[in-house]
Amino acid sequence: MSDIRLMGQWDEDEGFHYISTEEFGLPQASVDDDAEATALLREWHYGLLELDAQEDVLLSDINASIQGMLRRDVLEFYIAGPERTYDEAPSSWGALGPLAVQLCDGRIVLVDGNHRWATARIRDDRSFRAQVLRQRPRGDRQVTGVA
Repeated sequence: MSDIRLMGQWDEDEGFHYISTEEFGLPQASVDDDAEATALLREWHYGLLELDAQEDVLLSDINASIQGMLRRDVLEFYIAGPERTYDEAPSSWGALGPLAVQLCDGRIVLVDGNHRWATARIRDDRSFRAQVLRQRPRGDRQVTGVA
């Protein structure tokens, strides 16, 4: 297990200890990947795409993260109880938990759920529960998130 106390750095302006997702082997998404993921999320919110049900996603299938940073206090919260939800809602995007987007080239980018992904990595889990937004026409599957 990684000792997260030795990772990252304190941000005096924000008052938090931050750790880059890159310290866990997850690079930050490029500006282009971020823009593509955001466009697909917009299509989902407009009802043009449907969100898959939660599934076990291999950690190795996640190619990058939109956020790129972890707060150590939140990471410690999930390490103490991975099934808990830090905020009132499981996802700020309206998903049932961690949310990823499959880009047109097939890579999967994590949009929300960095702390749960990192917790799974620290615990040496092979996968974690997430919903993946894939580019398929509506009606191809059941909607399980809230648009």
